[in-house]
Amino acid sequence: MNAQTAIEIALRCGLVPAVTAMGVFVAISWLWPADVARRYRAGVAFALAVFIGTVLLPETKTLAPQQFYEWIPYLGILAAFVAGLTRAVGVTRGERWSAIYLFSAIGAWLVVPQGQELMPPWPVQWVLLATGVIVLTALLVPLPQLLYGTALPWWLMLAAAATSIAIFDRAGQTFGRLAALPAGALAGCGIAALFAREPVDCRSVLLPYAIVVGGYAFTGHVYPTTPVRLILLLPLMPLALWICGRGQLARLTGARAIAVQAICVVVPLALAIGMLIATGGGAQ
Repeated sequence: MNAQTAIEIALRCGLVPAVTAMGVFVAISWLWPADVARRYRAGVAFALAVFIGTVLLPETKTLAPQQFYEWIPYLGILAAFVAGLTRAVGVTRGERWSAIYLFSAIGAWLVVPQGQELMPPWPVQWVLLATGVIVLTALLVPLPQLLYGTALPWWLMLAAAATSIAIFDRAGQTFGRLAALPAGALAGCGIAALFAREPVDCRSVLLPYAIVVGGYAFTGHVYPTTPVRLILLLPLMPLALWICGRGQLARLTGARAIAVQAICVVVPLALAIGMLIATGGGAQ
């Protein structure tokens, strides 16, 4: 990859979704009723930024999905509205998770490619992806309350960026560009949250993150001739933040707390990327 290509990717897949996410976040904050905006703005900003970034990529020829991975931006938008709707007053825990179960099953059915020789076979892959989205969402949801500060979108961004780097290496630029869009969108959400007039509920972005970043990780896993299972672990790395909510670490505040959170995410991501690069076999 030459410098010109790298700059183009940074602008298209980083700056464009980041600016879009910030714009959508601010627009929702100003135009929607306060209670509704709190439930939707982070998730919708992330999902719309990914979708608009996908539409603006030169590889996108039509808005009608033709390939399994082209469903992912649409599923991100649906996930954002499911997440916001299930946070409404009066929605029970059972209703919320029933909606997430149904969404995950439908999303996995669309993302797992049919008509291909998969190992394990399609039904197993479908169950595994749907279960992965549900479990990842369930384990991420408590983190905003456990962690000090509002840095969670930035840690999700690092995981998304690491996923895109791995996909660039193993599946090529087309998939790598698509996978980079969520990282840019999460950066935009993180910046918008820093300047928000009131605390931001990051929970609305967790289901969209799981299906979008997890979906692209699954694409990077199945696309090469030899499946690369380590890519599937990269979106899960923010779960290491659970360590920060336990024992003495839970009492940390300020820069110390943020530094520990950064270590918990950056170290496993760096090790995983190093392992992927060391094994070679990147796409040409």
